[in-house]
Amino acid sequence: MTWADSPNTDYAQPGSVFIHELTHAWQIATTWFQPGLICKLSSNYDYYAGSSEKERLADTTWSTRSWSNDFNLEQQAHIVDDWYGAHYPDLNEAAALTDPAFHFIRDNIRTGQV
Repeated sequence: MTWADSPNTDYAQPGSVFIHELTHAWQIATTWFQPGLICKLSSNYDYYAGSSEKERLADTTWSTRSWSNDFNLEQQAHIVDDWYGAHYPDLNEAAALTDPAFHFIRDNIRTGQV
């Protein structure tokens, strides 16, 4: 079975699960109060209205919310893996850089700002 043969996954591209878990490693590395991370764990990873990539891009109200105050850890990781999955293999293409999630990548992930 190949990656493409697994339709029951939220992860669009090979490497998306790794990116999701790498985001959790980033969260641990950039948070000084580690027990606080456990308190913020949640199984709710929905951060936008809808369930498709088209709906994610159409409803950009979620992208105006605060990274640290409005999204739990799972939602943050899902924002990053959705962005990655939507733009793999060229994360520097214009569509990736204008995606509503990119400002979280640029302003939080890349700068280490929680």
